[in-house]
Amino acid sequence: MTRVISAFWLSGVFCLFLVGCASGPTYSSMRSELPVLRAGVGRIFIYRSSGYVPDLGGAIGLGQLKIDIFMDGLRVGRADPGCFFFVDLAPGTHLLSCDDQTTRMNLVAGESRYVSLEVYTYSRHHHLRPILVHPAQGSQEILGLHYPGRASGGATDATRRQPPGQ
Repeated sequence: MTRVISAFWLSGVFCLFLVGCASGPTYSSMRSELPVLRAGVGRIFIYRSSGYVPDLGGAIGLGQLKIDIFMDGLRVGRADPGCFFFVDLAPGTHLLSCDDQTTRMNLVAGESRYVSLEVYTYSRHHHLRPILVHPAQGSQEILGLHYPGRASGGATDATRRQPPGQ
């Protein structure tokens, strides 16, 4: 009986690691409801599809690896596994950073860019690396990912926000 209870408990814990950010609608179910991109701005979709990585001989749950994402020094969201969010920005060169990694990108008014947050291991610690992906690839990869809403970062219009002290 103890083995059966242990097996159920372990399978439940494993499912929690796989689910990660299972709350909120998927991109494919809500894309027609996304706010229309305002004139003179671009949109950056930021997503993390992975909730676990094979490492050290097994799957290690990374649900606890929820790292803040910064755009041009401003916190715009959090990297929850299985989720996406987006940021509307003025055209120009922008710097996205998370953990200790940074990606620089140029944004044109009216365009959408996609940044995948890849989990990697260095010195036995898990980190996230932002990777700019082609729009055709990114638009497909976010279809089944969940939108957590503003509670976890959600949509941000950073065109009017300024870093503290400016």
